[in-house]
Amino acid sequence: MDRYLAVVLHCHIPWVLGEGVWPHGVHWLHQAAADSYLPLWEELSRLEEGAVSVSFTPVLLRQLGDADWQADFRSYLTERRDAARRDEGEFERRGEGTQAGLARFWAGVFEERLRRFEELGGDLPGAFRTLAERGRVEILTSAATHGILPLLPPGSRRAQIALGMSTSRRVFGGDPAGFWLPECAYRPGLEQDLAQAGVRYTILDAGLLGGRRVEPYGGETAGSNGPTCSPYRPYRFPGGKVAFFVRDPRTAQTVWSRRWGYPGDPAYLEFHKRRDPGGHRYWRVTDHHCDLAFKEVYDPAAVAEPVRMQADHFVAQAREHLGYEPGGILVSPFDGELFGHWWFEGPRWLGEVLRRWSAVSGYRAITLGRYLEEHPPRKVCKPAAGSWGEGGDFRVWDNPDTRWVWQAIQEGDAEVARREVQAGGEEVAAAAQELLLLEGSDWPFCIFTGEAEDYARQRLADHRRHLEEFLARGGSRDVFREVDPGWWR
Repeated sequence: MDRYLAVVLHCHIPWVLGEGVWPHGVHWLHQAAADSYLPLWEELSRLEEGAVSVSFTPVLLRQLGDADWQADFRSYLTERRDAARRDEGEFERRGEGTQAGLARFWAGVFEERLRRFEELGGDLPGAFRTLAERGRVEILTSAATHGILPLLPPGSRRAQIALGMSTSRRVFGGDPAGFWLPECAYRPGLEQDLAQAGVRYTILDAGLLGGRRVEPYGGETAGSNGPTCSPYRPYRFPGGKVAFFVRDPRTAQTVWSRRWGYPGDPAYLEFHKRRDPGGHRYWRVTDHHCDLAFKEVYDPAAVAEPVRMQADHFVAQAREHLGYEPGGILVSPFDGELFGHWWFEGPRWLGEVLRRWSAVSGYRAITLGRYLEEHPPRKVCKPAAGSWGEGGDFRVWDNPDTRWVWQAIQEGDAEVARREVQAGGEEVAAAAQELLLLEGSDWPFCIFTGEAEDYARQRLADHRRHLEEFLARGGSRDVFREVDPGWWR
């Protein structure tokens, strides 16, 4: 009996259009598109066998489809290419031949990405839709603004899910195969909202089933109390209408761990050191413990062997885990932006993994929806509440430092529902859109981690203020044109 691998890539960037340039403005989206989405599309388009599941949040799709952003992105790619060419000239004047060659490498990378983007007509979602039509990608959707669904009031929860479904239908031309729960966050009863929206399946962390869970950046802890279900089988929630898969708790660690994860290989591109001016990266990881000043020069030709070795290691490890589960499926979900942006060699590694997995008879790289068609779940399992965040609960997003955000969401949700009943949807459409933006998980996450905390607090305060203004005086908002305030009834 075959054994299956399902790679799931979750793609999300919060709303950044009109919110400045750097570091958390539009360049955030530019970098994700240039470094992750384009290279991932190119790698997946080369596949002759196998497929992956890819989810997109509506807020990301809305931005990728914006004509002004597409024009700005072309300028960004051109600027990155030209900056590398300027670096090359300066390095050559200094007699630094190795660095000049690396600058030529970067100029070629961005020239190729610009060419690809033009070939695709600037339509990245359309490029993935074509891959879906070819059977190499299965499209999933997610919550509208990546809201943590178990923490939201019922109206906002329904709206986040409904907008995810409707946006995916509009952009990709059909029902999404499944639904990515932001941060794998779940609370019993959430499956009823998913079922009402027509969701077929979702994915949970193994810790919610009583098994082991992988902590962020390495280490494992015991999962929640209760019976342990195998992470290599799909299950039905109580009620039977929605299925769920389980994130493999062990192979994820080989990618995410700061101590021994693949992206930390000494030969790979160092993310945190950039040249000023220009912003290009010319150094390799070298050693995790050394100061950035002592990083050695990156060599693109030196990464081929570690990529191959780590692909072999991942495949061998995954096959070992499935050794006692004939017909089982190992589910490996990752943030799409890891591949290419944070880990430059990531898309190449992923392609090698998929090709190696499918090269042996009896092993298939498959999408989750196709697996469900061939192997309908036979058992019901009752997961606990939790997430894949630190501690396995909701502390990352709901804590003393963010309680004011959740209070504002509760109040805004109640007022949108009241106004919708009294005055109709058109009167509160702008407020409903602003409420969705306030509910995004990214800014509470930044407050918890302390990274860009002041900026995150400002973004949340701005959304709260705009929400109050729209509720008080009306107005217009052009983020989610298809929002239906009736979802809050």
